[in-house]
Amino acid sequence: MSVIIPAYNAGDFIEQAVHSVLKQTMNSVEVIIINDASSDDTREKALKLCDLDKRIIYYENDKNLGVSASRNIGIMKARSKYISILDSDDYWKGNRLSVMIEYMEKNNLDMLADQLIVTSKNSQENAFCPEWMAYDNYINVFRYMSMDWPGLKGTMPLCYMKPIFRREFLIRENIFYNEELSLGEDSLFYSCVVMAGARFMLIPDALYFYTVRDGSLSKVGLPALQLMKIPKKLTEFCISKKINIDQKISFAIESKYQSFLLKHSIDLIKCGFYKKSLSFLMMVNISTYARWFLYFIKTLIKKFFILLGFKFGERAKIDPPFISTLRRMH
Repeated sequence: MSVIIPAYNAGDFIEQAVHSVLKQTMNSVEVIIINDASSDDTREKALKLCDLDKRIIYYENDKNLGVSASRNIGIMKARSKYISILDSDDYWKGNRLSVMIEYMEKNNLDMLADQLIVTSKNSQENAFCPEWMAYDNYINVFRYMSMDWPGLKGTMPLCYMKPIFRREFLIRENIFYNEELSLGEDSLFYSCVVMAGARFMLIPDALYFYTVRDGSLSKVGLPALQLMKIPKKLTEFCISKKINIDQKISFAIESKYQSFLLKHSIDLIKCGFYKKSLSFLMMVNISTYARWFLYFIKTLIKKFFILLGFKFGERAKIDPPFISTLRRMH
């Protein structure tokens, strides 16, 4: 098992991340630390860890390349059958690898994700709804598309997952993190893996501690301008791999683009860039406006009935536009 830990100015918490791997009940692991030209004491602490355990391998970038490039370096350096990415400020439960590798072997999977425990100063809670994680079957393209909507307020989309991958699948399909994206790279990477036909499943076990710190990228809303690149990059990937983009796949990709386009237009209006926003608003198709209009009407009606004293069960949750459409198509 190869565990890739990209680290940039991670001196305050890299020891916790590494020790959570070394203490796994499955000890046949290699830990690959990629120091992305940190300016703090990350290097010193990483080298001390290397002295303590021969399973740790250390690499250092000559200049700051970003998290995607660092992860790609780790994928190429990895020597094990399976790969897992561990962010330098996160950590694992002691039995994470044992549980997940056993499940992957049993079901011959290329990709497996578990529940995240989102931790902050004052709280710990599961990231994903139990309904998602209880789905005991392969996650196909359409189910994944309906569950992964980065930047959508009030949701924790599947791009926040921290899966384990079969390395041979990634290398064979030539799938790596896109280094042009500074945000949303996980969403694109996982989408490509699923599009390429990976045998992908979820397990409900909460084994990964996902840390949210003040000022961290995880805390900041994803700029829609970055997200707008994802559908185009995904389409390019499908064409390069000669993956058949049928009507449903095409609709799913275009739906994401339209939603991100509308979101970017609204962000520009909030920032006072009215003329620039108008040019983007004119690119949004009429059906997108119609779906979002109906969504807001449904939401307002639900809120009105709640004020009147009506109570709604879980089934009364209103899915955002396109998510409900994709589910109906599937």
